[in-house]
Amino acid sequence: MQKNPELQAAAMLALCRFMVVDATFCEANLRLLFTVVENASSQTVRSNCTIALGDLAVRFPNLVEPWTEHMYARLRDSSVSVRINAILVLSHLILNEMMKVKGYIYEMALRLEDEDERISNLAKLFTELAKKGSNPIYNLLPDIVGKLSQQNLDRESFCNIMQFLIGSIKKDKQMEGLVEKLCNRFNGVTDSSQWECLAYCLSQLSFTDKGMKKLIDSFETYEHALCEDSVTDNSRNIIIKAKKFAKPELKSAIEEFEEKLNKFHSEKKEQEVTARNAQDHKNRIDGLGDFTVADKIKHENGDATISEDGEVIDASDGPCLNDITNSTVDHAEDCSTITSDSTQTEANDDEVLSPIVNQKDVPSSRSRKSRARNQKVVNTTSVRTRSTRSKQSERKRPCCKLSLSFWLAFYCE
Repeated sequence: MQKNPELQAAAMLALCRFMVVDATFCEANLRLLFTVVENASSQTVRSNCTIALGDLAVRFPNLVEPWTEHMYARLRDSSVSVRINAILVLSHLILNEMMKVKGYIYEMALRLEDEDERISNLAKLFTELAKKGSNPIYNLLPDIVGKLSQQNLDRESFCNIMQFLIGSIKKDKQMEGLVEKLCNRFNGVTDSSQWECLAYCLSQLSFTDKGMKKLIDSFETYEHALCEDSVTDNSRNIIIKAKKFAKPELKSAIEEFEEKLNKFHSEKKEQEVTARNAQDHKNRIDGLGDFTVADKIKHENGDATISEDGEVIDASDGPCLNDITNSTVDHAEDCSTITSDSTQTEANDDEVLSPIVNQKDVPSSRSRKSRARNQKVVNTTSVRTRSTRSKQSERKRPCCKLSLSFWLAFYCE
């Protein structure tokens, strides 16, 4: 179906005609219709479905009402023809009271700044709403301001839209009511951009004496926003315009209000500067504290190092130079002890074997006794050698090898 736009357009047109005939069939296929309107690749199909939605809204208003938001969404379509058909359908339904004006009316206000001149001109039919008895623009203007301030509009476009909408309000009572509504709107807002938008709208109103008194009496509702220079500047513009038409008894109140406004603004700016300086000072103190803690840890641990993960590695955890030196000294003492034992044994053996060297001059009986004594010495030496070897195996190998070689040499002699 997507490969043949003409076939898809004919199919959707037939579907819409059947939906107009029967309410049950219409309710069952409304979701499908809005899905096609939003996702169809053909602008012809989207335009035809948008027009059909107008007919369905007239035929079955209760069924179409829950889908009001999606009908207003057609004003944001990428196709110019779809946007034109959407604004024509919605204007017809609203002006003929076939559709209730709800919070989505800001979508219509956005078309006042549409890139296509035909659409912007059609959107100006929006002002016909001001001629209605209830004047939906007056009732919905605070909501429209709040929605438009969240649309990332440039300053010029926002100002043009609000000037057009506020210009459609002519009654003094409605102007006075807007002063109170816009001032109360400051209470629930924390975004400085919305403060600026609300202050600009107040500056565009035509103030009467009653309206000016309401602005002065509502000072507490917007005093927190006076820290913004743009809000204060718009308030000063209101005061300048009010001085031109105000009565003498009101001028004194306006002057007091101006003095109060300037004083409060300067105090707010000083508080803001003080808070900023305090935060900067706190950041510097925190940074200095981190440096002091790191320096203290380094001082306490001596040559300790800090790894990349922030773990302190102490040099005392591993082998140090003193441990290695002590181990070397112990090793040297062990070798010295073994060597001294071997030397002492060697000296004793020399005394025992000394008769063997002069063995020729001694009688055979004494020779036999000497040989037996030598055998005893050899056995004793073997026992000592095994004992020494077992002790040396528990000590360092190099010293054990030297002692063993010494005894082997002695045994061979």
